[in-house]
Amino acid sequence: MWEYELVLEWLNKACVPSDFANIILTLYTAIVPQFCVNKKPPLWHAKKDSILAVCMYKTLCDEGAPFTMKEISCICGVDVSSLNCLCKKYFPTMDPIKPEQLVPRFCGYLGIQRRDIVKVENLIINRATTLEDASFNPCTIAAGWIFAHMKDKNPPVEGLSMVSLATQAKLTTATLRRYLSLISKNVD
Repeated sequence: MWEYELVLEWLNKACVPSDFANIILTLYTAIVPQFCVNKKPPLWHAKKDSILAVCMYKTLCDEGAPFTMKEISCICGVDVSSLNCLCKKYFPTMDPIKPEQLVPRFCGYLGIQRRDIVKVENLIINRATTLEDASFNPCTIAAGWIFAHMKDKNPPVEGLSMVSLATQAKLTTATLRRYLSLISKNVD
């Protein structure tokens, strides 16, 4: 089954346990019959990849390992607009990703301790909503607050740099710097 192999490849790229594969495929098999009615076979494969990617996005969010659509797009090679369209069609009640949901994953990559993860999540919940950050995506907000909180830790977190955090969040360092300047202007 090509779908199973593809999902395993994507999960491996995302550094997520392969345990999610069966959940993703169960969701996928529930959706594909609705989609494939009256479609010609050459179209099926391309569209099935997109449906499989949106099922991965939904499953990971539901199971507490959320990725943004941009991240899923990079992992799966499916454009964000297709993911967004399919998500709205098949999962219209799905809530958008919140920045605090991304903090544990980003911090986990960098080996940041649980107590600091909780502090960053609370900073985001309590302060990020007061900033005018509507133009920043959840990855930028999460990475910005992680860096703002962790940059002055003593002892410093090994491997923490603006570049490493931006890479984990699939951001440019310029975007992260812009958000950090917004934070620094608005922090008490």
